[in-house]
Amino acid sequence: MLKIYLLAVVLVVLIGGAATAGSLSGSWVTTAKILPQTFSMSSFSSTLTVDYTVGTWTFRSLSQVDLSGWKSQVFSATGTIGAVSASSHLALDPQSAAFSYWNTSTTVTIAGVSLTGTSNLTSTGIGWTIGAKGSLDNVTLQATAYFNENSSGEVQTGYALCFSRAVFDVQFPFGCVDPVDISVGFSTTDGFDGLTVNLNDIVWDQFPTIAFDIKIEFSLQTEGKVLTITPTLNFPSDGCIILYGEILTGTSVLQITGIHIYGVSLQYSWNGTSFATYSSFDPDKNISVTGKSDYWEKFSIESAGDSCCGGGIQFDIDTYFESGSVALFDWGETDLTLTLGVGSNITVTAGTVFTAQNGFEELSAGLELNW
Repeated sequence: MLKIYLLAVVLVVLIGGAATAGSLSGSWVTTAKILPQTFSMSSFSSTLTVDYTVGTWTFRSLSQVDLSGWKSQVFSATGTIGAVSASSHLALDPQSAAFSYWNTSTTVTIAGVSLTGTSNLTSTGIGWTIGAKGSLDNVTLQATAYFNENSSGEVQTGYALCFSRAVFDVQFPFGCVDPVDISVGFSTTDGFDGLTVNLNDIVWDQFPTIAFDIKIEFSLQTEGKVLTITPTLNFPSDGCIILYGEILTGTSVLQITGIHIYGVSLQYSWNGTSFATYSSFDPDKNISVTGKSDYWEKFSIESAGDSCCGGGIQFDIDTYFESGSVALFDWGETDLTLTLGVGSNITVTAGTVFTAQNGFEELSAGLELNW
């Protein structure tokens, strides 16, 4: 693995070697997880990032290693030449000694109009996009043409410069709706692809906690137009009490049958320590409230401060509870994480996972170096 990292560093230096002066920076992040009961390593990840900056350009090497070996290698360059900014990313597959992709993008702004061109080269084909974007007062206009790329932006097989589709977009504020987004598309397969109008986060003064997303689509694939209205709840995300909920709708897009409150959290901070509790009232919404689908309740304690080594220290305890557990108070799992900063360039992490089912289930460790 050391040879891999040394090779990455040498390549980056060689890329910027034509310059007379530059700065070298980067990071090395390594994490490992061990299963104590079997004394086996369940996961390992190590990422080395090396940047060589000279003038307005930065040359980067990003190397990733996991349990399978040298997983990926990406070389990139970003910078500006006058009014032109450019970026290029070359990805290789070390395990099969194969080319993955090469993406290049350039942008120039003239009289307030940004012109962009991109090329996406894969092992089976190449695609291009050409775009222009500009604003006049509060109105933003954008047009993008795609060549040898489908409607999802995926490169098609082949290397011919063949027109695929074009999309025109306009955004502008209208009253309390900001922005109104209108887009129209054309393609070689369908001709007129359709027209879409998006109105997002519409809030009525009478119901400040309820917002609406409205989408209107006109397409040749459907008869007439398709109207989609998505009501959402805008509960405050700060404060000591936070509610989690959603709007219940009926068979009609304009019919609201109720409000579903599926979770609540209580949060409090005192003297550098934060306490929080999360409770889910709906098993299908557990992951949205507690972060894990198996547990309906979570207690968290987070404490942060200065360490003895010139950095910071943070300690987190997350305890989860499940329905029907045989353990005391329906305890299901406890995660402990310690993060210790050594100076400003080194961060050490350690963590453990204990569960009611398996006991001491996981031990993790990590190291991050920055220079």
